[in-house]
Amino acid sequence: RPEARSRDCAEMRSLLTDLGHSLGWEVEGENPLLWVDGQGEVRFGFRILETSVWGPSPWDADSRVLWVLPGGRAGLIAERARRDPRLRDWLESGVRVVKFRHVRRLAAERSLTREQLPSRLAIDPPERQVPQLPLL
Repeated sequence: RPEARSRDCAEMRSLLTDLGHSLGWEVEGENPLLWVDGQGEVRFGFRILETSVWGPSPWDADSRVLWVLPGGRAGLIAERARRDPRLRDWLESGVRVVKFRHVRRLAAERSLTREQLPSRLAIDPPERQVPQLPLL
């Protein structure tokens, strides 16, 4: 539902704003939402997407920008990437995607530091992974 998705996106902006401030960065913009250090350098940017439809953006090639989307859309993006070599190449070029649920987890993690952030962002990848079966 569009209203629910809009509320989710507003929640993501709020959580990312609060998280950026708690990590000591200035927060600017809306979409992309930018985390800026004391020298005015963009450290992270977040493009919050309501859907899995991606349009051209000047931020497309910027490795500091993470694409934030509903977890339910990650499978759709993986399927599109399987069929569209341009999207697959773009995703394989280092583009980072973060799901809404992972932003919620990071926001709840009170001990998170700037140094831990890059590794913590990579914990919940967008593609569906089949869990490994335990060895007997």
